[in-house]
Amino acid sequence: MEKNIIPPKSRKDIERDACFLLQNYQPGVLLGKEAFDVEAFAEHDLEDLTKISFSVTDDLPLGVLGLTDPIQKELWMPTFLAENESEPGRRRYRSTLAHEVGHCYYHADLINRAGQKQVFSQRKYEGFYRVSPDVKAYLDPEWQAWWFAGAIMMPQTVVTEMNRQGATTQDLIDHFDLNRAFVEWRLRKLGLK
Repeated sequence: MEKNIIPPKSRKDIERDACFLLQNYQPGVLLGKEAFDVEAFAEHDLEDLTKISFSVTDDLPLGVLGLTDPIQKELWMPTFLAENESEPGRRRYRSTLAHEVGHCYYHADLINRAGQKQVFSQRKYEGFYRVSPDVKAYLDPEWQAWWFAGAIMMPQTVVTEMNRQGATTQDLIDHFDLNRAFVEWRLRKLGLK
């Protein structure tokens, strides 16, 4: 892995960036009025913001639920997940797509300028992919993308207020239209569960 290609990002930095994005693209999310429409954002706004286009494909390797290729300037999501109309399938698709949007937002241009297709490999740790448990989170591109996904899909201020008002985990799942694992992860990381 090449050193120093992924700059550090703190939780505070990522939360601020996510708020900025939401304020510019769907401010009602920050007011707790609606869930972020990550699908519409990926289809209509992502390329203008990141130079990465979005498409759904049948050609991803088995087990890959999303892929951002900075050289080809493409974000691909698998057809079977994108077209899954079940509530759990749709919700998993939304959280995974938000993660890939995080890679587009933070990492694709850096990797492309370095002339590499990928500068990190990852494995699953605690249910989510990470470069390594030994890499500090703020330097881990997988952690950065997951934190960004959490911040755009479940803004900290909104989650904290809903929690203060007694919202249950299921209330948050339904409000943000996300899968249980993602919502529980975000609540744990925000110290709310």
